[in-house]
Amino acid sequence: MKATGVAMGVGCALLACATGSRAESPPKATTPGATVASPAASTPPASDEGTRPATRWYGWQVLLCDAATAAQLAVAAAVDTSGVLYVSGGSTYFACPMVVHFLHNQIASVGWSAGARIIIPTIGAGIGHAVAPNDGHSRETYLTVGALIGATVGAAIDVLLIAREEIPLWDREEHARTRPRVVPVLGLGTVGVAGRF
Repeated sequence: MKATGVAMGVGCALLACATGSRAESPPKATTPGATVASPAASTPPASDEGTRPATRWYGWQVLLCDAATAAQLAVAAAVDTSGVLYVSGGSTYFACPMVVHFLHNQIASVGWSAGARIIIPTIGAGIGHAVAPNDGHSRETYLTVGALIGATVGAAIDVLLIAREEIPLWDREEHARTRPRVVPVLGLGTVGVAGRF
């Protein structure tokens, strides 16, 4: 009987210790309906625009080379009988844009410019020669016109597409301050400037 009482006393003591330890560490309070966001879920997806390098157009400088070429050829067609201005105009057409690309440190663009200004006029001349009648004078005229059309197309590709360079990091902030924007209003377009000032 005495052993039974001791056993019951030990059991009650163990039960009281377990209850006390459970009471000392209450469960953490949570707001109903609240969920804990994981770090991966809270990170926004990377934007594709941040990976694209910003570019700058310098085709107006190449266009000045083509304007000088056109001026020399126009004067040569009007008054030059020796052919010197034809040679200098042709040299300006090929060399001047490549120098511009080189000064912008666009070595690949030098090759693309040379290819556009040599291959496309050659193709144009070949097409003009192929479609010309058998008359020798007409064949020469068609060949010249085809070469001039090809030269114009090659120059346009160079000015509009090839003459671009990646903006250095130290210039991108200044480049992004102002940019033109067209906002349609009631079917009409209003041209304004959007940016940080």
